[in-house]
Amino acid sequence: MQEFIMFYNRIDKINFMLYITNEERKMPEISRFYGIAISIRFIGREHNPPHFHAKYKNKMAAYTIRTMEKIEGKLPPTAEKLVKEWAKLHQEELLDIWEKQNFVKIEPLE
Repeated sequence: MQEFIMFYNRIDKINFMLYITNEERKMPEISRFYGIAISIRFIGREHNPPHFHAKYKNKMAAYTIRTMEKIEGKLPPTAEKLVKEWAKLHQEELLDIWEKQNFVKIEPLE
């Protein structure tokens, strides 16, 4: 099943709708850079500690938001370095998304 879901883009300060599947709705993408997709699951389907998921090609890993410690999976070293660099820049936003379940797009790494 597919449906529309509303998101708020903090960068451009606009609301937008995406056509997504139920599986994507469970873990919406909040940023994408250099082929790396970052997402956070709905808390109802997740567990502590607060964390986010990074996917690059066919590899996936999860990192805690507070310490950037990898808690599962594996990414190539360069992709992992970029993910951690991005996460440190956006740590407060990631925690806000986790706590409020307000899924907004976060600026990608440039």
